[in-house]
Amino acid sequence: DEAAAVPRLEDPITGLPTAEQFRARFEHELARARQQHEMLALLHLDLDLFKAVNDTLGHAAGDFVLTRVAAVLRAETRKQDTVARVGGDEFVLILPGQVDPAQIEAVARRIIEGLEAPLVFEGRPCRISGSIGATVSCLYPVPEADRMLNDADTALYVSKRRGRGRATIYAPGLRLPEDRRAPELP
Repeated sequence: DEAAAVPRLEDPITGLPTAEQFRARFEHELARARQQHEMLALLHLDLDLFKAVNDTLGHAAGDFVLTRVAAVLRAETRKQDTVARVGGDEFVLILPGQVDPAQIEAVARRIIEGLEAPLVFEGRPCRISGSIGATVSCLYPVPEADRMLNDADTALYVSKRRGRGRATIYAPGLRLPEDRRAPELP
């Protein structure tokens, strides 16, 4: 079937670009940044407590939550930013020109606050949060997609292990703390 071989460019639930579209956009943004000597930030968001919503309220509630997450991400980003859904409850953001740690932390804080706002699906509360890992292109002599994605992922897991609902900006030498993961709460 030829239709199955064509990658989706838009996630059917959120309307956001998919992982394939994100990857192409990220490579393009990195090339543009290198040519024009500009910087960018990469944020990796993983939802906290999302599995509990799906497990206790069903996939329709999960889809409802994902559409709300997409709305929060769109509201807290600029027109030139890229927001994509790259996994079940994982999202990435490219913020061109955004490398000031205070600005990145402010964006991340607004996103997390938006995700923690009360949600009700069919009369039942859906409680989620988000953990964010970020990195900035100015940390690398030559910014490369795989390295930046890996470092943002490391920062994301530092956020999760520090208690979730928080953001961490990657710095050289950042390591995962001892595994003190809190259990997922319903």
